[in-house]
Amino acid sequence: LVEGTQEKILQPKLAPSFSDAQTIEAGQYCTFVISTDGSVRACGKGSYGRLGLGDSNNQSTLKKLTFEPHRSIKKVSSSKGSDGHTLAFTTEGEVFSWGDGDYGKLGHG
Repeated sequence: LVEGTQEKILQPKLAPSFSDAQTIEAGQYCTFVISTDGSVRACGKGSYGRLGLGDSNNQSTLKKLTFEPHRSIKKVSSSKGSDGHTLAFTTEGEVFSWGDGDYGKLGHG
């Protein structure tokens, strides 16, 4: 992923916007980057709110997510086999979930 481009890139190319990445998660149609400070940024297809940015818009550049209450994120898992839900695991062992909530899969009761 080279920020801002929507072209196919057929050979490995440095993605400078990931310079402070601790870990990444490539979901179906989206990418999440967890920075060394525990913050999360996302880009890609925004349908169902899968990016966690408060809307369903597509994002061609990385945008920072806001967690309320604020938490440091350890891992993000985005569904690869469905239309779009995402889970984030905090360093405290908590789980945040967002996106398509069909069939109760977000765990919000």
